[in-house]
Amino acid sequence: MNAPYSALAACYDRLNAHVDYGKWADFLVRMFRKYAVPEKGLVLDLGCGTGNVTLPLARRGYETVGIDLSPDMLAAARNKPGGERVLWLCQDMRSFRFPEKADAAVCCLDSINYLTDRAGLGKFLTLVQEALRPGGLFIFDINTLYKFRNVYGDRHYILKEDGIYCGWENHFDEKAGLCDFELSFFLEKNGVYHRYDELHRERYWDPDYLVAELEKRGFQILCDFADTDESRWEETSERRFFVTCLGEATPTGRSLRQKRARKSAHRKRLFTKGEEEAALELRQESDRESEPEAGQAPVPEEAHTDTQG
Repeated sequence: MNAPYSALAACYDRLNAHVDYGKWADFLVRMFRKYAVPEKGLVLDLGCGTGNVTLPLARRGYETVGIDLSPDMLAAARNKPGGERVLWLCQDMRSFRFPEKADAAVCCLDSINYLTDRAGLGKFLTLVQEALRPGGLFIFDINTLYKFRNVYGDRHYILKEDGIYCGWENHFDEKAGLCDFELSFFLEKNGVYHRYDELHRERYWDPDYLVAELEKRGFQILCDFADTDESRWEETSERRFFVTCLGEATPTGRSLRQKRARKSAHRKRLFTKGEEEAALELRQESDRESEPEAGQAPVPEEAHTDTQG
């Protein structure tokens, strides 16, 4: 069995050619403008995959950081036109770090469903909270129970593109809330097809539970939708989009603008470094920020304990 996305990375974009990523980016930009995310603000794309949302945001002028666990998916993202404009970081969503406060974080295409236990979800949401400035936006989508039951379920699919055959077998355990996807890829190379097998797993998350966990961490739910066209969510919707903010939705003021200006030069240095060099500087910066200032008592370990439901 191959690691998730190790084989899929090579054909992910071709198998998902039907997805209109431009509409996803347009939706995010509308929300950014509505809730006062700066035009050149810092945006973290968590679970960025091959950069299909990250890169359109970068082209629209946002300083984007793409974070994903799969080095193969990141390699595909980095090699796309404009890939050099993005800082790509190979990190787990449950333990990612970035030293600067972001104006917005996004987690698209049901990446949150890949967090399959409450502890992992709690760690992720706490890290998003810590990564955002006050008033920063967190926008994400999830697969709905309707989709797990009626689209995935225990169904089988065959996907075919030039040089690619993919067998897709689903098993949904509604009691556990877990859905396993057994994928078999046949990829053509020099006239010969090679087989690769991957096992993916998603969890159905009850929206009420998600909202409660977000509110514990100081997030407000601004709105929710069924699709990027901002249509109303219904019981038969396959996705549900949430637009949330950390604290107040529209923070403004001179001090915030001054703080952004002071950090601008440092941020530009990060975006021009290679991935390994940038990752090292991020770790050093994070370590420095975790040290107490002179005269400040260290934060006790209990303060870092996750609040799990």
